Amino acid sequence: MSLLKGWFGAFSKVSQKKTSGAPHPISDGEVLARFVFDKQHIRKSPSLAIKPAAFLPNPTDMRTSVFRKDYMDESYYSVVMNKVSQARGGRKIKATALVVATDVIAAGVKVTPEETEHKWHADIESWPEEKHERMRIAQELAAKSVLEQ
Repeated sequence: MSLLKGWFGAFSKVSQKKTSGAPHPISDGEVLARFVFDKQHIRKSPSLAIKPAAFLPNPTDMRTSVFRKDYMDESYYSVVMNKVSQARGGRKIKATALVVATDVIAAGVKVTPEETEHKWHADIESWPEEKHERMRIAQELAAKSVLEQ
């Protein structure tokens, strides 16, 4: 747990800012949370980690949903998790993959604020058309992510 707290301290630049109006641009050091609903997207051995498939985009709109964790206090983060779970038919969130926006951008995709349904929501978008390239990016993101259970 102290490793995770240290990770946040080292990479987070926008800790729990509360503002209103238009969504803020994504900051380089911002921590993004990807909720994982499928236990098959979690590797258990040799150590717990997120599998690349958890980061692949939705085939319908070619976007991967994430939340901007740095802008939410623990209470609001818990409310968001419950709302997202309910929107998915009550499916339980099995884990959360945390990744820094800089790593997402370095992998070759974009992070865009998208708050139509949820405050502090964003999409990973601009995925390549080729499946093998999408998998390569998803592998990079999984390798850079930290598992939160």
